[in-house]
Amino acid sequence: HLPGVTYSYGFGVSGDGLVAVGLSDHAFRWTAAGGMQDLGTMGGFVSEAWAASDDGSFITGNGDLAPPASFYNAFRWSSAEGMMSLGTLGAASYGLAISADGAVVVGHSYLTPSASTDRAFRWTTTFGMQDLGTLSGATAARALGVSADGSVVVGSSGSWAFRWTSATGMVNLGLLPGGHQAYAFGVSRDGSVVAGHGTTADGTSVAFRWTVQNGMVPLGT
Repeated sequence: HLPGVTYSYGFGVSGDGLVAVGLSDHAFRWTAAGGMQDLGTMGGFVSEAWAASDDGSFITGNGDLAPPASFYNAFRWSSAEGMMSLGTLGAASYGLAISADGAVVVGHSYLTPSASTDRAFRWTTTFGMQDLGTLSGATAARALGVSADGSVVVGSSGSWAFRWTSATGMVNLGLLPGGHQAYAFGVSRDGSVVAGHGTTADGTSVAFRWTVQNGMVPLGT
């Protein structure tokens, strides 16, 4: 843990397995050679790191800004730029996953302080933060995973799992047989396989693996 702190949580790891990131009061970056590095804050008191690029040189997470600002902002960190705020869609934002090269960050941001205005976002160095919208019938969405090249985003919107690309927009991945909820948390490097969990007919929560060919397949318990 960082000096003066009695806890730490590891939340993410680089593609090569050599860099770990997480929270120890502040966001941290750990390597075997350098140990635990405090990544600081964006002027506030708290920060947390959730994911790292393939080589661990870019990290995303969220933290508060200097007072009197009260909303969290998603960030992208690098040794060259430090902790850079990615802005918001209106209120708080949270960076949860990052592409292999660090050029794309996904997460969620509120349009207003109301929870019903939560939106999935995709941030790029070129276009900034893009609102990915919601699935039909849902009022909120969160992006939780991104493919290696940043072109495929997965997450949840309302009670459904989604997969997003610029060509298709946000696509509902359906439900397990008899189920009424599904949430996507991870996606393969090429974006073709999605993992998450959903309910079955008796209300049990079961992990699933989704592909275009087979749809949502339960993995058992």
